[in-house]
Amino acid sequence: MQKAFNNLLLTGLVVFSMALVSGCGGGENSTTSQASPSPKSPTSQTATTSKPTSSQLKFEKSFLVRKTPDKKVVPVNDGVYKRGEDVQLVLLNVGKFKKGQDGKNWLDMDMEVKNAKGEVILVKKSLIGEKGHTALKDDVAASPNGTVNTTPKIQPGTYQIQLTIYDKVGGGRVTETKAFTLK
Repeated sequence: MQKAFNNLLLTGLVVFSMALVSGCGGGENSTTSQASPSPKSPTSQTATTSKPTSSQLKFEKSFLVRKTPDKKVVPVNDGVYKRGEDVQLVLLNVGKFKKGQDGKNWLDMDMEVKNAKGEVILVKKSLIGEKGHTALKDDVAASPNGTVNTTPKIQPGTYQIQLTIYDKVGGGRVTETKAFTLK
């Protein structure tokens, strides 16, 4: 019953972005006007795991982020969010993806969320779908990301968000997991 209740309160939404997320290493492709941090920018202090497969899909960095009231994206280094706030995991510079015979790459993504007991409470598969069949600059996806939309009624506690990015042409994948806390 509790699992069903959490599934109703916790929904997932994935936003696929070809532009770098500003505040987390943005650059010439940034879609907001916030300046990029210096190379000495703090990195996320939340628990993280990365599992590349033999195809060697890799990513540069990952961040938990939040949007500010003025729609800027900022890192959440401690991984703490308020219930009702969107939790977003961003992977920077995922690649290198293989090109198909049509000269395009094809990536897709799955997202999974677990509660403090390690129980899976949300699974979303093939979130990018046909939109992932595109030509990527230098065969790299700049900032694929997944968003967990929480509600004020969800149980406080520690959760984990996991993103798996797939290369549908080359067969590779990479998985990143980060813990976050809802207060």
